[in-house]
Amino acid sequence: IDGLRQMKAMIAAEVRRKGLEGNIKLGAGGIREVEFIAQALQLIRGGREPALRVRHLPEALAAIAQCGALESAHCDRLLAAYRFLRRVENILQEIGDQQTQTLPTEERDRQRLIAALGFADWGAFMAHLDEEMAAVHQEFAAVVGEEKEAPAHLEQLWLDLWRTELDAAELEKLLTAQGVVEPAPLCAALLRFKEEYKRRQVGPQGRIALDWLMPELLRLVVASEQPARLFERVCELLTRIFTRSAYLQLLAENPGALRQLVRLCDASHLVSEQLARYPILLDELLDPQHLYHPTPLDQYKPQLRQFLLRIPEEDVEQQMEALRQFKQVQLLRIVAADIAGALPLMKVSDHLTWLAEAITEEVVNQAWAQMSERYGVPPEVATSGQRGFAVVAYGKLGGIELGYGSDLDLVFLHGG
Repeated sequence: IDGLRQMKAMIAAEVRRKGLEGNIKLGAGGIREVEFIAQALQLIRGGREPALRVRHLPEALAAIAQCGALESAHCDRLLAAYRFLRRVENILQEIGDQQTQTLPTEERDRQRLIAALGFADWGAFMAHLDEEMAAVHQEFAAVVGEEKEAPAHLEQLWLDLWRTELDAAELEKLLTAQGVVEPAPLCAALLRFKEEYKRRQVGPQGRIALDWLMPELLRLVVASEQPARLFERVCELLTRIFTRSAYLQLLAENPGALRQLVRLCDASHLVSEQLARYPILLDELLDPQHLYHPTPLDQYKPQLRQFLLRIPEEDVEQQMEALRQFKQVQLLRIVAADIAGALPLMKVSDHLTWLAEAITEEVVNQAWAQMSERYGVPPEVATSGQRGFAVVAYGKLGGIELGYGSDLDLVFLHGG
């Protein structure tokens, strides 16, 4: 996103330098901004949503709406504006018989343009054009944003804690002034992290992201009752993603996601461990509405089937990876709802049990499909129409009492 933002800033500078005011492609709210919005969302979600990997912009916007990356109404609005701007561009190029996206200044060409578009006068056309471009630019600012500046609430102190080389005594003095009762452990943890950061091969984009991320993280951490413990939990994740700048940028670009991360890690070491092992779960932090509302019990099986539909059945490795991803995403939502007090203990066990049952059933289905394709269907199964295979749950799973650390005690029965 920051790369797109920098590119847009360069385009804006070029527009100013060349005096290209009235350019419907490069100006604020122009064609290029619609393309950047779609490309930004394709970059963010395309790894997990194959439907987004398309070139044609209308198809990309349809896929973006379908996967929920942007509301359908917003995608429809962008597409309507894009088609209008493209129509204006086509007519401008027909009038001048050249590649141009700049509105005409001569009265005769203006009359040609509004006649082709069906507007009564130039003022009515400009009012409609301004409305379309304003809508696009508003969406662009929401998705991609303008050039990054330090947030107003982020005092210089937090920037200094991360970006300035301070010794332990200086750090302790600054943290004490911020109300940290026992600053020494937090200072030690911060200095250790800085040393680790220097030793790692962090790319330029990752370093830029960390320079924005760490001051905000420190500001949030000191509000905890145990800031040193919390900081170490979050840093356990950060050290795992040093070389994966996209994840660092995700947290730097989304203050809300960072706040959710801090809240969950403060409440649960399990969450920090899960996120460190599976950084792809960070995507879940972007939408608190889903994060703190686990899947209804009767929806685990249909949602898992829906989740697997996008992966070819013959790709066993990807199917297994998708099962793992689904399990980790759902587990994070259950833990988050538990921490937020939205789920009582008995309901937590229910959700963990139904999740385990959905995954076990799908594993049996996949195993059956693979085995029967390889070895054929057993004769007694072919005649009865039943598989003659059952999975019986014992222990915590059988009693619908699963906890976060429970394993699955399973017995397999077959009638062959």
